[in-house]
Amino acid sequence: MATATRDSSGGRLVALTLLALVALAGAGYVGLAWYIADKVPHATFVQGVDIGGLSRSAAEQRLRESLAQHADRPVVLTWRHRDFRITPASAGLSIDYAATVDAAGSGFSLEPGRIWRYFSGGGEVRAVAGVAEPAMRSTLARLARTVQQRPVEGTIRFEAGKARPVWARAGRRLDLGAARELLVHGFLTGGRERLPVVPDEPYVSAAAVATAMHRFAQPAMSAPVVLVVGGESIIATPAEYSAALAVVPQGHELRPVVDGQRLLRAIRPAMTTVGDKPRNARFRLVRGRPTVVPARIGATFDVEDLAARFPRYLVRPVGRRRMQVKAVVQQPRFTTAEATALRVDHVVSRATAPLYDRSGAAGAARTTAGEVSGRLVHPHRLLVLSAPGSTTDPAVSQVASTLYTAAFDAGLEVVERTSLPHYRSDFALGVD
Repeated sequence: MATATRDSSGGRLVALTLLALVALAGAGYVGLAWYIADKVPHATFVQGVDIGGLSRSAAEQRLRESLAQHADRPVVLTWRHRDFRITPASAGLSIDYAATVDAAGSGFSLEPGRIWRYFSGGGEVRAVAGVAEPAMRSTLARLARTVQQRPVEGTIRFEAGKARPVWARAGRRLDLGAARELLVHGFLTGGRERLPVVPDEPYVSAAAVATAMHRFAQPAMSAPVVLVVGGESIIATPAEYSAALAVVPQGHELRPVVDGQRLLRAIRPAMTTVGDKPRNARFRLVRGRPTVVPARIGATFDVEDLAARFPRYLVRPVGRRRMQVKAVVQQPRFTTAEATALRVDHVVSRATAPLYDRSGAAGAARTTAGEVSGRLVHPHRLLVLSAPGSTTDPAVSQVASTLYTAAFDAGLEVVERTSLPHYRSDFALGVD
């Protein structure tokens, strides 16, 4: 029993001794790590400056003194045989001395590699750059404006009944991320760096333009489109409606669009039988013969519907380009067909007289004459002329007397008339 007790006590003593040795070694290891925490590993160089074995503050001070001139050295960037000299301060570049000393190995660490590196040597370490982002962004923006060239987007222009393709062409732009890295690298190394200028591809390619020309533009310009409004036909030619056409990007393709208001303005000259308001048919003397001036319906168009459906008819083959247009239509009271059915084909009588302007009423007389000119007197209907002004005004009386002469010579019945209170020698006897 005594022997067993002595063996147990001896084992505990050995264990305690070993624990003490481990604790002592650990304390020594921690103490060594703490001792070298504020020191840079031996044989450590930054940009050729030896800071090995120095304390953190001493290492930072030596770097400031040795690298001050290096920190002000311009960065040279090249592009197309052109040099851009960028001062570090303008680009927001500086040396972060505290971070550089950290990168060299200064600082507390229990990793064995840290202690080994301290005694074996840190080697060459690159300085750490500090970057003021606002200044860096401003510098990059200036460089980008210098080298950039916007791409030419592919499109189609419609002018005077023709479609002209605008072929896409790549531009160029500055790779901002790569340029930022090169500025930092050139600042630290002092080398010449080439600006990273890359192609800036257009959104709509030349192939997309060729497709749109084949599928839309060329068919659209190949033939007129007939617009049918309230039974009336309007022939819209490519020369007229091309001004209302355009193509816009949709994805990487071109989609045709129509400006409805511009389309209406463009085809207005062709709308001889359609207008904003209805107009009755009338007669006009052309080379001495009565000619029917066609009536015109009044139409209020659904412009959005017109613009949405018009492109479909532009790509249809000739003979199938007839489009019914949605519109609110007002019919004239006297149609072209009714005027033609009257078969008015010759002048029955004619009367002319000089217009005297002794009373200043010539303006009113011209207005009255304009209202009468071309008026059709239907069978069994009355034409009533009520001229502004007094019957004593010679100019007004001249219009009334001339009209009376024409009616008398034509054998028409004059139901009522007002004579001048006194005879005037300016008028023919009996028709004043």
